[in-house]
Amino acid sequence: MSTRNRATLAPVVKTRFAYRLTRGGAGVTKRRECWAAKTTDGVWDFEREDSPGTPWLVYHNPSVADQTYPLPVTLCGTLRQCRVLAASGALDEALARRIAEAEAAAIDRRCDPACLYPVLAHLKTCTINRLPETPELRNAS
Repeated sequence: MSTRNRATLAPVVKTRFAYRLTRGGAGVTKRRECWAAKTTDGVWDFEREDSPGTPWLVYHNPSVADQTYPLPVTLCGTLRQCRVLAASGALDEALARRIAEAEAAAIDRRCDPACLYPVLAHLKTCTINRLPETPELRNAS
């Protein structure tokens, strides 16, 4: 008998369902399909559009509540994948990365308000706030 490593799943409560349509939309079956869930600790929300095959959007509830990061943290193909990422801590790492990217983009926009593409690579070339105060620079403007 082979033993397989089983992934640890975060416990969730399924919050929104819809009854499945039969092929061609001719009728409704008794089988329900889940469209939203949340972890039992209330930290993560998982949602998807009411259409089969759409990805799951993962939201961090505390960040959405205080508007520090109201966007989805990541996309997942299945609810199971969302649960695995939540249990492993990968979602926390993804959130930290997203917040750092947003803060860097905000710094970038302060550095160059005309910048249309606030990306991390542009921080290396933007020198407006890093120029030394010298008489030559004051006279040049």
